[in-house]
Amino acid sequence: TRRGMEARSESTWKARHRKCVSLISEMDAAIIGVQEYWFKEYFRDLYESKAGLGTRYKFIGHKRPHHKEDGVGFFTDRKRIKILDVRNITYGFHGSRVALLLHARAKNAAGSEPRKDSELIVVNTHLTFPHSTSDNALRLKQATKLMELVEDYTSNLRRAKGGDGTQLPATFIMGDFNGGVDHVYHLLEKHGFTSSYSARNGSEASVTHMTHNGRSVGVDFIWFRPGGANAIGGGKRGVKVASSNVLPRGITAREW
Repeated sequence: TRRGMEARSESTWKARHRKCVSLISEMDAAIIGVQEYWFKEYFRDLYESKAGLGTRYKFIGHKRPHHKEDGVGFFTDRKRIKILDVRNITYGFHGSRVALLLHARAKNAAGSEPRKDSELIVVNTHLTFPHSTSDNALRLKQATKLMELVEDYTSNLRRAKGGDGTQLPATFIMGDFNGGVDHVYHLLEKHGFTSSYSARNGSEASVTHMTHNGRSVGVDFIWFRPGGANAIGGGKRGVKVASSNVLPRGITAREW
């Protein structure tokens, strides 16, 4: 069968996704972003049931429009993360692509004082696959709209905090951008975002996944922009990248 037809083999996709559930459980992450998440009951049960991740994690998702079966989502640790706000983003262009924005706060340990940097904004997206050069132009339109919405949200949050920019949280954008170091990449840099993998490792990963047509590509990123006074306009102060890896740990990021 073609690589892109995994859904036609129930035993194949179930086996792979059970491995994904096990890997996620082992990572001990507070927030997990997923793309190409199927919104079919039998698939969701693998992840969201108590036998999957449901006991520890709360799922928040946004399905693509126009009868598409997948979308993006977050799993957030119930004990460590409090959700303050959720925004579903539908780009509205050809391609039926979406994004999901969370405004969250890290929960305090019992008896501890609230930390000033305990809030964060996390965005998850999956841009259009580049079947042609016109799709690359569409990816840029989607990314431009995403940046506009992120900046609007940040500006509104600044006003809600009395105009005090020092109280703005750090922002993280993750997802499958379906492109490497290109015009979309440089757009995020222009808005003050830094790629976590490049910041930690000195260059981008050559391979982050294999496409449905069997090509090895490096197109998945986690971007960050610091909070405080630098939340709009860039800079790296306030965010320390302790590690940034392709998973499972130990595999090469240079070839599939």
